[in-house]
Parts: sequence; C-alpha cells; structure tokens
Amino acid sequence: MNVICAYVTGKENAMKIIIQTPLKNEEIKALLQEQEHEGIRYTFIGKKGIGMEFECQGDKEPSAAAVAKQIIKSTDWGKVLYFTVVEE
Repeated sequence: MNVICAYVTGKENAMKIIIQTPLKNEEIKALLQEQEHEGIRYTFIGKKGIGMEFECQGDKEPSAAAVAKQIIKSTDWGKVLYFTVVEE
C-alpha cells in the first residue's frame, strides 16, 4: 500500500492522501472515513483503480500519512499487510 500526500489548496491545514492497495479497501475506508485521529480528520473523496483518496484536515504534525499508517497497523490484519507510505 502506498500513501501519497499532497496539500489541498484553499483549505487551511488541509491535505489529500491516496492509499493504494488491492486488499482491505472497505476496511481501511471504515477505519479512516469521517473520524478524527490525533487531531487529523479524514474524509473519503473517492476511489481510482486501487487508490483511495482522502482529504485530511488538522495538524501537520504528526503527518496524516504517518497517522493513517499507524491506524492501519493497529488492526489484526494491518499487522500482516505489506504496504509502503510515500509523502509528497
């Protein structure tokens, strides 16, 4: 799984992440969508291929990508799921 971050223009402290994985898409969406974790709120935007797009609003530290990775790894299946995280 790859997580790519880019800042969304026009919104203070907003960024966009793209999580790429062919597995556990619905589970990851349920973990992140419309929830706040460590001061970061994730809103599902849409899906393109194996990528899921989320808009993230909140603090820049810790990064939205790092928090998303931590949340996914905290699940039973996330501990054994191979993925990488990339920020731009």
